[in-house]
Amino acid sequence: MAKSSKSVTLSTVAVMSVAFAAGCGGNTVTADCVVRQPDGRLAAVHESNCQAGGGGGGGKRRYEWVYGGKLSGGYVTGGSFVQPGDATVKTRSGRVISRGGFGGSGKSGGS
Repeated sequence: MAKSSKSVTLSTVAVMSVAFAAGCGGNTVTADCVVRQPDGRLAAVHESNCQAGGGGGGGKRRYEWVYGGKLSGGYVTGGSFVQPGDATVKTRSGRVISRGGFGGSGKSGGS
């Protein structure tokens, strides 16, 4: 009987470990590359604008990532400019730009 108990215990521990590891960083957040319009709205632009480092000062446009926003009619509302550290961040095209949870860098390409 002792052997059976060890087998069940080890199996339970293994299953729980896999479930725990799968749950870490299991959240996925969508990122949109945006540029602020003169009226304050955030217009969605192609993600390559943010990947290239975005804009700067002066007359250049400043491209930024918005995390977890809602895309409607070419504009993004809601969301945050702060990248979540506990989630996998993907663009709408499906490209992963950051992985959260264990081993996540917390960094993103872009501005």
